[in-house]
Amino acid sequence: MNNESSNPELPKEVLLGTPGPLPKLHIDLDPSDPSALLFASGIESTDEVPTQVSKTAPQLVKTAEDAPLPNVFKGKQLGHYELIGAIGKGGMATVLKARDILLDRTVAVKVLPPDMAKDNENVLRFHQEARSAARLDHENIARVFYCGEDQNLSFIAFEFIEGKNLREILTARKTIPCEEALLYMIQVARGLIHAASRNVVHRDIKPSNIIITPTGLVKLVDMGLARSLGPNEGGLTQSGMTLGTFDYISPEQALEPRDADHRSDIYSLGCTFYHLITGHAVVPEGTAARKLYHHQHVKPTDPRVLIPDLPDGIAMLLDKMMAKLPIDRYQTPQEMLTDMENVAISLGIAPRDSQIRALGNHNISPTGRQKSLTYPMALAGIFIILALVFMDSLPSKTQNTEGTWPFKNQRSASNDSPLFPDSGNNKPRENTPINNPAIEAKAGLIPKYESEEPTLKELREWLQKNKDARQIEIVLSKDLDLTPENDKQEPGLIINHAQVKIRGKDSVKRPTLKLGYDARSVTNPVAWSALTIDSDDAIIQDVNITIDARSTDTEMHGITFRGKKTLVLRRCEFIQAQAVQSENRQLASLLLDSPENTKPTINIEDCCFLGFEQIVSPLNDTGKPEPVSYRQPDGGGCDAIIKKGNSRIRITDCVFGPHYSIIHFLGKTDTDNPVVIQHCSIMQGSKSSLIYAGSQSNPQVEMNHSLIAKSPDLLFQTDSDNAVLIRNTMGPNQTKYKGEENRYYKVDSFLIQTSPPFSFQEFLSFQTQLRDTKLGIDETSKLLEASPWKNDQPLKLLEEFHLGQAFMLKDTALELRSPDNISDRLIGAEKFLDFSYISRPLPPITSTKPEASSKPRIVDSAETDDPSKFVFKTLETALASCKGGETILIRHDGNLIIKPLRLDKTAGEITIMPFPGSKPILVSGDTPEGIIVAMFLINESSLKLEDLEIVSRPILAGLRTPSLATLGKAGSINLKNCSVTFEKSEALQLPTIIGLGVDTNLMMDSMPGKPPVPANSILIDQCRLRGECNIFRNRTTRNCELQITQSFIAIAGAIIKVESPGTGTVAVAGLQARIYKVSAFCEGIPFQITQGKPASTPIMLKVSESLLVQIGAKEFVQLEDPNISQERLKESVQFEGGRNIFGSGDKLLLAKSPIDISKNFSLNLEGWNALFPDLQGIKLTTSIPALETKSGVFWKAPLNQFRTDETTGVGYSPP
Repeated sequence: MNNESSNPELPKEVLLGTPGPLPKLHIDLDPSDPSALLFASGIESTDEVPTQVSKTAPQLVKTAEDAPLPNVFKGKQLGHYELIGAIGKGGMATVLKARDILLDRTVAVKVLPPDMAKDNENVLRFHQEARSAARLDHENIARVFYCGEDQNLSFIAFEFIEGKNLREILTARKTIPCEEALLYMIQVARGLIHAASRNVVHRDIKPSNIIITPTGLVKLVDMGLARSLGPNEGGLTQSGMTLGTFDYISPEQALEPRDADHRSDIYSLGCTFYHLITGHAVVPEGTAARKLYHHQHVKPTDPRVLIPDLPDGIAMLLDKMMAKLPIDRYQTPQEMLTDMENVAISLGIAPRDSQIRALGNHNISPTGRQKSLTYPMALAGIFIILALVFMDSLPSKTQNTEGTWPFKNQRSASNDSPLFPDSGNNKPRENTPINNPAIEAKAGLIPKYESEEPTLKELREWLQKNKDARQIEIVLSKDLDLTPENDKQEPGLIINHAQVKIRGKDSVKRPTLKLGYDARSVTNPVAWSALTIDSDDAIIQDVNITIDARSTDTEMHGITFRGKKTLVLRRCEFIQAQAVQSENRQLASLLLDSPENTKPTINIEDCCFLGFEQIVSPLNDTGKPEPVSYRQPDGGGCDAIIKKGNSRIRITDCVFGPHYSIIHFLGKTDTDNPVVIQHCSIMQGSKSSLIYAGSQSNPQVEMNHSLIAKSPDLLFQTDSDNAVLIRNTMGPNQTKYKGEENRYYKVDSFLIQTSPPFSFQEFLSFQTQLRDTKLGIDETSKLLEASPWKNDQPLKLLEEFHLGQAFMLKDTALELRSPDNISDRLIGAEKFLDFSYISRPLPPITSTKPEASSKPRIVDSAETDDPSKFVFKTLETALASCKGGETILIRHDGNLIIKPLRLDKTAGEITIMPFPGSKPILVSGDTPEGIIVAMFLINESSLKLEDLEIVSRPILAGLRTPSLATLGKAGSINLKNCSVTFEKSEALQLPTIIGLGVDTNLMMDSMPGKPPVPANSILIDQCRLRGECNIFRNRTTRNCELQITQSFIAIAGAIIKVESPGTGTVAVAGLQARIYKVSAFCEGIPFQITQGKPASTPIMLKVSESLLVQIGAKEFVQLEDPNISQERLKESVQFEGGRNIFGSGDKLLLAKSPIDISKNFSLNLEGWNALFPDLQGIKLTTSIPALETKSGVFWKAPLNQFRTDETTGVGYSPP
């Protein structure tokens, strides 16, 4: 045996600069056994082993020079890898340098020891490391090449990296300048963004796992603890096993490693950053228990105590990265990177790869001193970048600026769509925040506005002072009101610098830019805009934009962009307040008004667009205004985005509340104007459309992995086309649409066109239309049978501004998982603002698809009951066979006598409608005395009557006329396109079409801890209601939601009667009612409310675009209350709406007290409009022909006699 083999000695310096030689290998094992050689104790273990309470986890260190194996190693192979030298040994693996003999490249090979391979869990975790790391392909993360087994050894081959790790750099230099450390952290953050996009958490970020290559490139290594957030892999980390390193581990990971997510990596990176710049770990030396206690409970010493001249921006970064609670940290690596880049810009360094590498291209001398980074070098780097940007902006003879699509859908199975061709040119550069990053290249020269108490005056003065600057940055820490301060100022801000960046200082508590209409302004601009950007390039992030459109029909916009090149919107929240929907009114959160002969690129990321019909500014007891609140998101906003002119738009991970249109294409454009919508969630309301195509606009829309769905708590639906995908105003060849893996829920029409008029209400016919006209394709999208929203009241959550809950999906549903990765990805928005739905493992998959409905039941009085064929002789037997969700078809012509029928909880939701070609008339039948007099008794179930004629005639010897329906607890009814007639009886009181049944379990339902009783729901749409009756009556304490839309009413009684039960001292329950496009003629007082004290919530009555006539010169509303007053009136009842015509006497409202007539008062139209400014109306001045009839009762007159020229456009329009 020669000396070399008997006394092998490894090099004196390893790759990462570990001082001194590694110990000699004492070979006393069988040299023919590879495992004995590879795991001999002489190979040095790393000195910083990851923390694992029950076992030792891995650690990777690479050597500076080749470490030749002993002679007995020469010629040994693992798979197709020839072993060269030892790199290091950790608790769970040994790492060797090797050569890939197939590809002739140097790699690192990590091998699992045989004794550990005996534990199946170790093998699983070892392979999990390979799977997790193999998902990643990023320049800032070490890449995995291969995973296999050979000679009973499990091994992983991965990228071999020349360089030094930060731990050794820190050991040599004691501290690292904050600017240099920040640039390293920026590169790590970019790697973490990529890992997060693959749902991989590193879980052991620390200085020794961050390598700096000789070129200054940062590499994140050792995915030995990395874990996928997918549910199928989450079990490999056991409860009670802590993985990580004590100096850098996050509090939640120390307590329960399965709770670690991307925010845990952010904490560890913050600890690393702190250690680099201060030279001290965030926790003191001592036992593991002491370190964990400090991570949990003790805030680190402010780094500015250790480094007095440390920039505040870096201190704020560290504070947020190392917050004890995950919710208080950056919620995503992207959010952290944005702030890091902003801080870098403020320090005069540009956070671009080329500069990072230039600044990081340094060597460590034997003494540990680093070559200094002088100001001239940094300045020279800036000028070089500026020159490159200038050259990049010059026109290229070979560049194709037309006909290309810069935002290629990486998830698309095919990118050769004829609708959206991609020539391969004009693609965005990687690792840049925008395609033209000139704004960030001049970081050190940018004037910046930043004030703790910003004012409009101060900001305008600053803009004027810096009017000649090409680039500016505005940083906002608090809200800023952009409403004109006097009648001579222009509204909002107008910015025309070449490049502008506007951002909130705090990305979680975003400041609000608010613009309210002020009629005093004598400037009277054509349009009011909070921000008007005439810059070539603009970045706007982490701000809220609110436009208050109360009391105006003026065109208003949140942001108007007229730039020529690029706009980036990140994590912005847009709110339209008092947004009255109209086809003619231009109210938009974002107006993209491209100049002629330009085609800017628009990126909209992680944003939220909301609209509310009401904004309320209450006063407190001292008369000071309380914070505003927003109401009625069901009608939503007007246009979320208006697109005028040519531009290319990409919208990613955004959420939209109800709007009249999400994108309104306005004005003439060319045929290359694509809009790509990716992973967005769109909640549709009472009248909504994704695309509203104006004339000559030629929309081209590609939408993928997105969701369009009605809200399940939407009460006020206007007509059959209230939720629309595409609404065309011109010819059939106008809109091109490509859909891929989208989900649609309760979309009423997929395409509506006005010229020539037609609509496609069925998805199948829409798909056929796209194929036949060659206007696009949508073959992989699906219809949902159940609501995708996790909460059953998302509109209410929007009103309460619980946005994360409002847009949360049923993430257990297979239908809502992305088919590309059902374990980890969702359809719809996966993140927006500071919310993320995929930062933690998704739950196990279940299906939301309900059981398939049975065949329709058929009622035919000429047949005998045959349940096997679903045929029944009577409606009663058919209902008895239903279990919920079924439809009953009535095959009958003429009168069909209906005796009281009960629907209870077991009936679920039942639909009754005519058999095709039949014309049944449901007629009330006689019933024994003492039975509730109603055709249908509905308790904890739902009934829908569609396309039916219903007649209620007197029974019980003419003494009573039955109600159509009595609703018990949680009962609901829906009338669709029905004709209902009530005939006169001998009773003194008029019957009611729909009433609420008496509370029989009032005491039980109101017991403490008992959940609130669900509200009753009544929906009447496109119906004709006539006769001797009231429409709705409530004498209970239950809440009710009532909607009457597109309907005709001619009755002898009231539309709504609400009365206190019992003695009159109990408050009435809440009522939310909406009347939209209704023509109502009442001999009684239309709205009658009697109560003993104000309800816990006011009665809400919204009346819009309706004709309401009280016959007999009585008042329109009567409110009876023992302690009535105008203040009490506003507490009791709230009226909203607009565009109404009232026909009544001089009084619109009579308020009276049954015990003190001195409190009585009345309101005429002028007083009404003053007291209820949100329910403006005009008085009817012409007569209605039907009311002049001398023969018979007025409600029997033909429909056309209930209209005049004055009422055109208001009220019910017969089909």
